[in-house]
Amino acid sequence: MIEKTLKNLEKHHFDAKAFDSAESMKKEIKTLLEEYHSFAFGGSTTLLETKLRDFIIENGKIHIERMTSGTEEEKIESERKALLSDIYFCSANAISEDGSLVNIDKRGNRIGAMIFGPRKVVVIAGRNKITANVTEAIERAKNIAAVRNCMRFNLDTPCVKLQKCAECEHERNICYTTAIIKRSFPYKRISVFIIDNDYGF
Repeated sequence: MIEKTLKNLEKHHFDAKAFDSAESMKKEIKTLLEEYHSFAFGGSTTLLETKLRDFIIENGKIHIERMTSGTEEEKIESERKALLSDIYFCSANAISEDGSLVNIDKRGNRIGAMIFGPRKVVVIAGRNKITANVTEAIERAKNIAAVRNCMRFNLDTPCVKLQKCAECEHERNICYTTAIIKRSFPYKRISVFIIDNDYGF
């Protein structure tokens, strides 16, 4: 499964690599941190669970902090600055075996950074994010990742109660934008690092 996914990601111009653990990935990340000066993060449970976020902060140069508190204007401004980081670290809601990335965002700061802005994007994901195709990737993003994020943010959306997407119009709905990234442009701008273990959701 991982091998097929890597092959198709490479075919679609992504830089794709597999690692047997988060620890074994550190050398690759450190090399990138030496090459790029400023770095930023998208919200990612995977980066927290693997402790790679701490490793990146300890070994990186200039951290463009994404604010999670303060006024809405301050949070948005910090996310705008992150779009101009040299290297952006995040995860994905789903990765299809046929070589695409699928993500659902509310504000769109993560999706925006993945598509354009930072010079380099590194997507770090566990093998549990892999699905057979884009259709299943969208279903995973809606019914697993989005639901778990609503739970994480203590939202009272219908999906939390149903434990699956209700295609709702709830005022606290976080599913504003769904993005399918089929190819990396420029060539290998986006790296996809898959860990042979389950992380995040």
